[in-house]
Formats: sequence, structure tokens, C-alpha cells
Amino acid sequence: MAATGPEFNKSCKVNEPGFPIHINPIPALDLGALDDLALKCPAGIADRWLQAKRVLTDPTLYSEYAEPEPSHLTFDHTDEQLQRMLDCNVVGEHLGPQAMGWVRKKGALELRKSRWRCIDHTITMNKAPRTLRLHLNSMDALQQTVHHGSHGIVYDYKSYFHAFEYHEEVKRFACFRHNGRLYHLNRLAMGQSHACDVAHTASIVIAHNAVMEESRLSGKPPLKYKVHIDNGLLVGPPARLRTAYAIIERLCERLGVIINDENHEPQEQVDFAGCN
Repeated sequence: MAATGPEFNKSCKVNEPGFPIHINPIPALDLGALDDLALKCPAGIADRWLQAKRVLTDPTLYSEYAEPEPSHLTFDHTDEQLQRMLDCNVVGEHLGPQAMGWVRKKGALELRKSRWRCIDHTITMNKAPRTLRLHLNSMDALQQTVHHGSHGIVYDYKSYFHAFEYHEEVKRFACFRHNGRLYHLNRLAMGQSHACDVAHTASIVIAHNAVMEESRLSGKPPLKYKVHIDNGLLVGPPARLRTAYAIIERLCERLGVIINDENHEPQEQVDFAGCN
């Protein structure tokens, strides 16, 4: 197995010509529908999701860290890129209550894909402690998983972080200024320390519901699965994998989550989370 990933070149500027910003018009995920799915999971998964959801919906997580506007906030984007963010509803003009927290608008160049990705360092929100700890898959855990079946299906969600929308009262802790105008983030920032906890936990909820529904239909023990933030892996016989993946598609349609358009047929060899 070999590790792979995007190449980053920090010497370039976000507004350097030839590198478009990677933002898509993604609908907001239905948090109520995700709550319903979480309640069908074991208590450990359900409780974890309820904690993760607070990152999006509970302003009291951040209220004690409220702070005045710093004297200088980085804004490494062009006016055209800001307009793209507004058009995709990733950010919005802040016209509501007083701003209480701040964002450094940053980006990272994925050189291999010739595009910029928004990072957005939420300097105020990141002062709040993480109530969850993200446990990513070890190599041994992945190897044990793939031994449970002859085939696998991998999938990943499109612009997944931007599917999670902040509550209106939370947005006031994620503000920035450009050309004298005040804006806020609408969607979960990659530069928020809690962001991977939210996305990873939601992915567990979706995958768990899918394999349990397939198990009910087939009358057989649940398929093995792993998730890695916005990526998923299902392992088992081809026919059962197709059924489980069809259930994931149906759940995602209900939630408003978009799956990247790739080959999702069962394969004897798969590439998941940088390993194959």
C-alpha cells in the first residue's frame, strides 16, 4: 500500500492566475433527517453525532471566546473568488447581530489538481475545546476490514464540508471583512478544528444505516465498512455490495448529500484513504 494525496505549494498565492477556486454550489444537508438516522444507530454513534452537531448549531460552544475584531485579518482571495463564494452560498454578507468571532480567509493549492481549496482558519471557534476525538483508521484496521470480503466499493462525497450549514447564531462567530464590508461563513470551514469530527461522524451514521438495512434485507450479518471523513469503503460479496451502495445513494438523496460521480461497481482491488 502506498500513501497518496494532493500536492501543496505554499509559495503560490491564492489569486495567482490559472488556478480556479474549488467551490461548488452544494445544497445544505438536512440535519433533521441526519438526526433521524442517528437515532437508529447504537447509542455510541448517536451520542457522538449529537455532540458533533453542536459544532454547527450551538453558539454557547463559542460564546466565552467572543473577541473584538483583530487589527489585521488575512484575506487571500480576489473579488471574483469572493463572488463565487457568495454565489455558492458558502459565505454571506453579515447584516445580523454583532460579529463575535473571526476568520482568516486562507486557501491551499492542490497542485496535482490545479485548483485552490478554501481552508478558512476560524480563529475564534478554534479556541473552543473539541468534545470529540477523531480516530482515523490504522493500516492494520484497514487490512482486517478488507479480509472480510472478496470485493469492495469505495465512494466519496462532493464538497462534503460545505454541505454542513452553521446555525444563524453560530455564523456570527465566523466573520471576516473585505473592502469595508462584513461577511460570515455559512458552511463548515475546513480550517475549523472541529470540522473533521462533524464530517467523519456523519459519514459513520450514513454507512451504519446502509449496512444494517442491507443486513435486514439479506438476512445475513452486516457488511464490514470503514469511513475516512468524506470517504467510505464497503467490503463483501458483489451482489450485497450493490444493494448496500444503492441504499447509501437513497440515504444521501434524502439528506441532500452528493456523491462524486465515479465507478461504484464492486472491485477486487480498491484505493481507499490513500491505501490500496
